[in-house]
Amino acid sequence: MSTRQIPHLGLIWRARRVAAGLRQQDIAQRVGISTTKLSAIERGEQIPSDMDRRAIERLLPELPILSTAEQGDIEGSHSVRRAPEREV
Repeated sequence: MSTRQIPHLGLIWRARRVAAGLRQQDIAQRVGISTTKLSAIERGEQIPSDMDRRAIERLLPELPILSTAEQGDIEGSHSVRRAPEREV
């Protein structure tokens, strides 16, 4: 795995953890790392060791596969509302 892929890995792990209803503390404690370190890994600021990476992968369930309709529902529910533009 290249260093360029690590931030994406952290984001995926965060999504998997949140989808499973797990806290950073839950995962960090089981893996044997600090919550601060796990947080940094999820943000892409720290690269996990091979041992930590394997342990985290074993603990986190896969993300559910969403149908196209479900993906649309999620995207629609998270749309950003913009304020009306003002004339200058």
